[in-house]
Amino acid sequence: MSDLMTLDIVSIAGQAQQAVNARLLHEFLEVGRDFSNWFKGRVAEYEFIENQDFVTFSPSLAKTPNGGRPRIEYHISLDMAKELSMVERNEKGKQARQYFLACERKAKQVMPALPKTFSEALRLAADLQDQLAIAAPKAAALDLLSDRTDTINFRLAAKHLKVREPVLKSKLVQLGWVIKNSNPMTITAKASDGGYMIQNTGIAPNGHQYSQALITSKGLAKLAEHFSRSQNENGVRFSTDQSIEANTIRLPK
Repeated sequence: MSDLMTLDIVSIAGQAQQAVNARLLHEFLEVGRDFSNWFKGRVAEYEFIENQDFVTFSPSLAKTPNGGRPRIEYHISLDMAKELSMVERNEKGKQARQYFLACERKAKQVMPALPKTFSEALRLAADLQDQLAIAAPKAAALDLLSDRTDTINFRLAAKHLKVREPVLKSKLVQLGWVIKNSNPMTITAKASDGGYMIQNTGIAPNGHQYSQALITSKGLAKLAEHFSRSQNENGVRFSTDQSIEANTIRLPK
């Protein structure tokens, strides 16, 4: 649809939004009454509120006839423009309303306008920073959860296997699942390719990077088999019925 009239970006009700010059709308609608009486009458009849539905402005002296005193003009919101168009109950009003609806749809599909001044750029940068600060903890939390389906950390794995955590870590090194003396503990290709462990990495809520080795359900079942055949440092031995099959393991909640 071609432009019926120019839209401006102005501040109404404390928000930058698309607005229409009321005088241009009056001309397009071909209203019988003069502009001033028409506009003031509609404002009173439909209880439009200044600085909420419309704002006043004065054009420059260069645009006024003979350089005289500038007349008062009005920028009206698209909602007000649609309502004024509708109440005219003519074909022009219908066209104008459809046009404003199309402008609203188009505005929602395009990117926000770039800042025109340095102060606007600073304000935009501050707003974006605030949005990132709000989103960061949520993103980090999602990152912490990613790739952790059916996985378990060392502390819970040791508790489930009924061994001490240092014993578990020693066993992981012995099996060749983690690199010896790595800090943070880093899994090997053997553990990854075998599906026994994963290396979970991301950004924590404090902004620091993290890397955490986790044991999968398959890995936990395999460890249970190993510990059932050997005695841990406390002399506790797994009995045959305590071994866990990989396809039936249930991770602790």
